[in-house]
Parts: sequence; C-alpha cells; structure tokens
Amino acid sequence: MRDGERYSKRCRRWDTPGQAHALTFSCYEQQPLLGEDRFCRYPVEAIDNARSVHAFDLWAYVFMPEHVHLVLYLRCEGYSIARILQSIKQPVSRKALAFLREHCPGDLARLATGQQNQAYQFWQKGGGYDRNVTRVETLIETVRYVHNNPVRRGLVQTADQWYHSSAAQWDGIRPGPLTLDRDNFPTCRTHRQAALDAATRGRLVQTGDQWYYSSAAQWEGIGPGPLTLDRDNFPTC
Repeated sequence: MRDGERYSKRCRRWDTPGQAHALTFSCYEQQPLLGEDRFCRYPVEAIDNARSVHAFDLWAYVFMPEHVHLVLYLRCEGYSIARILQSIKQPVSRKALAFLREHCPGDLARLATGQQNQAYQFWQKGGGYDRNVTRVETLIETVRYVHNNPVRRGLVQTADQWYHSSAAQWDGIRPGPLTLDRDNFPTCRTHRQAALDAATRGRLVQTGDQWYYSSAAQWEGIGPGPLTLDRDNFPTC
C-alpha cells in the first residue's frame, strides 16, 4: 500500500439461496449521522425501494446513531447482497450529501475524504459485515441481538423504546418505520400453520387469527385473545 492510500477491509460474501443474512454497515468514520430523524428517513425509503426490486423479506432491523443492522431473507435465487446494499446505501448517501451541501455546508466538512474521486462519504467504505444464518436458533439469537443494541448502549431501558427498530413490532406494541415481512419467519410460520391447521381443519375459519379461542391474533398483533400470552421470555421477543 502506497503512502496516502486508504485500506479497506474486504467483506467476503456467500449468496446462498435459502439462508438469511445478518448485515451491518456503518456511517463514515463511525460518526453519529443517523442520530437525526431526517437522515433516518432516507434509509427507510431506500430499504423499502430495495425490497420491491430485489424481492427480500425484512425480518429485523435497527438504526443506531453510527450504523445499521438488518436481517434479510432472500426469496429467490441469483441474488446479490452487494447489489442490495448498493441500492440501499447509494440513495441515502446522495440525498444526505445534497441536503448538507444546501443547508449545512459546515457539517459537510466532517465527511470530507481528502480523495479527488470521492470528496465526501456518508457511509464507511467497504462491505461492512455479512453473516449467513442457517439455523433457526441462530436466527432467533441474531434478531434478539439486533433489537438489544440500543439497550446495551444505554440509550433506552427496553428494546421496544427505540423507535428506529423492529423490536416494538415484534412485541406487538406498535408498528415501526419499516414494515416487517414476518410470514416466512420460521417461528411465525410454525405458529401460524399450527393455528391454521387446528382452526381450519373443520372449515371453521379461513385464517388462524379469525378463531377467537386461539393466540394467533395476538401473535399477529391484530388483537388480544381470551388468554394473555407471556411473551417476555419467548426467544424473538
């Protein structure tokens, strides 16, 4: 490496169908750029757009001030995590840098790279972190880890208090800024199928949540059932 060159750690990826991906990518030089709601709106829009283009399920997320965690599941073969991340990060960077140039030129200097080919960066260069998740137990632990990031940092007392996170939606408390694709999440699919089998075997209802004497509706966040669930210790909560 020559003097004055920057070194970027390479991220090796395995785009394997049928596996979930735990992704992490950071703001430039770990600056708390996502500490402002304005800049958090940009990745919300970009993730929603990327989801429609690349056909992935969003299973969990959290926006920390300096980085983003996502848990994705790709529904089709021939996907590329690198292209997915590009379609998320590029629009965010473009919008954020345009806003700073127009409204906060002084803050833009914090993102100066000193490089002629790319004078400013919103995201840290490199592939970030990409882990393939193949086991349901590991997937549940990963979702819990993602949700508890703000708690470990001391930013909130409970995971559901952090707005830019899927924790509250997982707990059935309120929706977050991004809608989750929970139909294919293993534990939800298992519970939904069990409720559906029990309730529809005699053609009593069309969907499991329509059967009153069941916890299906409570699991889906639709409404309470006749019994209150103790979900605090359930692995994904």
